[in-house]
Amino acid sequence: MKIKKILPKKTTIIKSIIIIFLLSIVSTYVTSALANQKRITPDNPFQEEVNGFYSEVPLFGGYLDLSSSDKEDEKEEEKQEEKTDEPKQDKNNQKDEKNNETGSKQDNQQSSNEGKKSDRDLQEDSNPTTDENKDSEHIEIIAKEDNDVEDIEGINNFFTTSIKQNEVVANNEYQFIVEQLDHDYELQNLDISIDSKDGKVESVSEDLHQPVQIMLQLSKGENNITISATYEDENKVSFTVLRSYTVIYDEKEIIIETDLKNQAVSDDKITFIASAKQGEEIIPLTVQLHQDNNQDELTEIEKHKYTADLQEGANKFVLLATSNQRQAEEVITIDYEKPVPPELKIETNLDDYHEKTVKDEKLEFTAMAYDGEEVVTLHVVHDGDTIKGSDGNYRVNLQEGANTFELKAEKDSYSETSTYLVYYEPEVTDGEVEEKEPNENEPEITIYDIKDGETVKNSVRTFHVKVKNYKGESITKSGKISATNNGETVPVDWPDSDQISFKLAINNGENEITVHAEDEEGNKASKTITIQGDIDEDGAPIGTATVSVEATTVGLGYLISPHQVEIYQGERASYVLDRVLKNAGIKYMNTGSLDSKFYMSAVHKSGISSNIDIPEDLLSTLEEHNITVDLTNIHPDVLGELDLTQGSGWMYSVNGIYANVGFADYYLKDGDELRIRYTLDLGNDIGLGKNNYHKQW
Repeated sequence: MKIKKILPKKTTIIKSIIIIFLLSIVSTYVTSALANQKRITPDNPFQEEVNGFYSEVPLFGGYLDLSSSDKEDEKEEEKQEEKTDEPKQDKNNQKDEKNNETGSKQDNQQSSNEGKKSDRDLQEDSNPTTDENKDSEHIEIIAKEDNDVEDIEGINNFFTTSIKQNEVVANNEYQFIVEQLDHDYELQNLDISIDSKDGKVESVSEDLHQPVQIMLQLSKGENNITISATYEDENKVSFTVLRSYTVIYDEKEIIIETDLKNQAVSDDKITFIASAKQGEEIIPLTVQLHQDNNQDELTEIEKHKYTADLQEGANKFVLLATSNQRQAEEVITIDYEKPVPPELKIETNLDDYHEKTVKDEKLEFTAMAYDGEEVVTLHVVHDGDTIKGSDGNYRVNLQEGANTFELKAEKDSYSETSTYLVYYEPEVTDGEVEEKEPNENEPEITIYDIKDGETVKNSVRTFHVKVKNYKGESITKSGKISATNNGETVPVDWPDSDQISFKLAINNGENEITVHAEDEEGNKASKTITIQGDIDEDGAPIGTATVSVEATTVGLGYLISPHQVEIYQGERASYVLDRVLKNAGIKYMNTGSLDSKFYMSAVHKSGISSNIDIPEDLLSTLEEHNITVDLTNIHPDVLGELDLTQGSGWMYSVNGIYANVGFADYYLKDGDELRIRYTLDLGNDIGLGKNNYHKQW
């Protein structure tokens, strides 16, 4: 059989070659077009929202900023836009590329040393940005060093914690709180994680509307803590804010615990708690106060409790603890700014009646108190009795003779007082007034601290008055006691059940001082003395006073023997005491200040109380009066109030009279004898007190 060779025709081969060539051209063109096409990243509807977040400094530690900020990029792009005419779409593409690059860098910064991916990396791997998941966003917050605070675009505006970044603790049980800042987002979930070998989360409180409390178990060394807060905005778009901290657990670390913190205050005294521990052991702590070029070491007033007087400006406290070749130091600065006092003023028409005689028993007057234009509290007292008014209008029945009105404006801790004296003399209708017979029941007035006919060189003098009724009872607190100097009212310092004190402003030349007294039955009396004022300029020497500091009640004799001390015009007794103690090398503790409400609570000197020996007869007397003496309640370097007994402390007398005002309110004159004495029972053992022992030790 003849086999025929089958071959395609020539024309068929040519057609096939042409078709393959055309298909090759089309394929090449399409591939090239696709390769050159610009990619458009899908819009992130939450990006605009995220870029608007700014924040505040958290409760403790350094500053934080958001993981990406486009502000600088936008400024740079605006400059480039002015220089070029690039299409807007191209510029947006460049911006997206730059954001991707920035995000990548920050993701690398947040990754762990072991090469683990961050939460954001894991999210991007598992949840690429698509139309299906673009309503979810993570904002990572990177902790900055405390000194790295420049060029921060934004910081955490969502939540704050009580964690101190990079703090070192000596206890593996670590508790902190997470508290939400003021924002409009709803907290949906709070997740806490700890990245350390033996670290774990012990507990997290469930109520997200309250500060959330977290308890962790730390492992030795560094513990990386991550807080993940998921929020939802008003459009139901959710996003998660991450923040990481580092806390170091070292059981041998010295930890200083104190409630003292950097702050600005307006009070001139501060009291705080401070202590130091190494593990569970309490170790000694040194507390120093640096003011200008001065440096003082503070002493505990109670266990772990300190107090200090502040000066205007910066007051630096240095807390230092050393143990087992380890040392810890904490420096805290308190800025004291003296508050600006209000401009208190009293407006009243009592000026029209001051030191004048009226014939009408009923007196109507007006009185209002202001701080600038603001109405403030005003107290009105007539002869010791508070009277009420209506819209600044007052009405009172006068007593025959002198009527004293005291108007006191108050705001915050400030006050302003004005005193007026009005005399009431009824009209005489039935001929001449007969001379009054002496009243055998009139009160008995005794004036201390100033004497009739003496010359006083100080411009201010505190004097005391004791007044007894015909029954021999003191009426200085229950009766009506007032004083005038040349007709002008002398302000009262303080009345108590035994005496009343006055603060006398002395004029150059003659000063006629009259004390008026009236008992509860209406019996009246007055006493007048005259002194001469010889006033020099402020700060000028005006003589000497004899000063001593005594602790005879506890067998220590004189801490400072009686000696002459120069005194100066206008000087408060508190400044005299301060000079005397410092010259003797004795420190002291006090409340108030040298200019106001000064009270010396204790003296401090090495070994000052180490040889206490209370006299036997005083111990017996204290026992008879049910006074408990605790010889263990004493510090060898301190002698102060509430040591040994519940009635112990420091008191002072001038010329044998115990003043009822503080040192800052007493002004000494030439020749005074000032004795500062330690008592075990409210002055009963040194000549003062309700249960006076009739003996002084």
